[in-house]
Amino acid sequence: MANIKISDLTAASVAADANEFEINEAGTSKKVTGAQIKSYVNSGDGALASLNTVDTAQIDDGAITTAKLDADAVDGTKIADDAIDSEHYAAGSIDAEHIATSAVTAPKVAGADGSSGQVLQSDGDGTMSWFTLAAGGGFSNMQVFTSPGTWTNPGTVEKVKVTVVGGGGSAGTAPSYNTGSGGGGGGAAIEVVPFPTATNVTVTVGGAGGTSSFGAYTSATGGSSATPAPGNPVGKGGAAGTGSGGQVNIGGQGGTHSNSGKAGTGGSSILGGGGLGAAGSGGTFPGPSGGNYGGGGGGGIGSDNPASGGTGAPGVVIVEY
Repeated sequence: MANIKISDLTAASVAADANEFEINEAGTSKKVTGAQIKSYVNSGDGALASLNTVDTAQIDDGAITTAKLDADAVDGTKIADDAIDSEHYAAGSIDAEHIATSAVTAPKVAGADGSSGQVLQSDGDGTMSWFTLAAGGGFSNMQVFTSPGTWTNPGTVEKVKVTVVGGGGSAGTAPSYNTGSGGGGGGAAIEVVPFPTATNVTVTVGGAGGTSSFGAYTSATGGSSATPAPGNPVGKGGAAGTGSGGQVNIGGQGGTHSNSGKAGTGGSSILGGGGLGAAGSGGTFPGPSGGNYGGGGGGGIGSDNPASGGTGAPGVVIVEY
């Protein structure tokens, strides 16, 4: 083969097994074929033909850049568990669209789950902890007693607000050709009662003129019935009931006296409802009953026959918790 400069040669389209190449072997020029070079490369240490994968030993540090990776080429199956921590997330790179539904649970935020009813609060140092709210924030439940019974604590209530109203007094009977007086309104008491959980309280609800109570904490007497006045067949209105044991104790309204041709009105309780005196002429007109809880009955109008007075309305006990 003549000595020709390599740069003067025409470039081959491809390298083939039959191509010949000049080599220096111990100072002597010899030739090898493309097939010999291929065999040597494939059979030597670290032979390329035997490499099905490339591990970190074959990759120089920093050799693989973002530009070398196809879009979406690295997914969850290519990342070892716990391999990516907060240091590998760019600020703002994870938004709501990248968080699966229900993926962030309470233990992920506070390190552990809290107890029923607890809320999370900041500790001021970047951490969160569970916190039990103190009792308060007003009352959200109400139980109304219109007959005797027992208020049963659900087990978590530490205080209640109680409104107790006594029964209204009944009106007096109107004599013939006369009018009757009204009954007195029931008293009332309002109290916020603190007591231990799991405490049950007996509730009494007064009928007409009767006393209502919430255990031994607070009570309210009923209004009195109208009575005849000495030497006067028409009579006088019933006295009002009173409250006791509450932070606020409220007396009812007394029944009004009757006068010639006009029946007395029943006294109202804190909830109103005193019965109006009967109205009419030329006949017998019974008195109306008390309207709302604790309202006194209204007086009637008699003619040939006496007229009955209205019955006082029963009391009530309202428990808010």
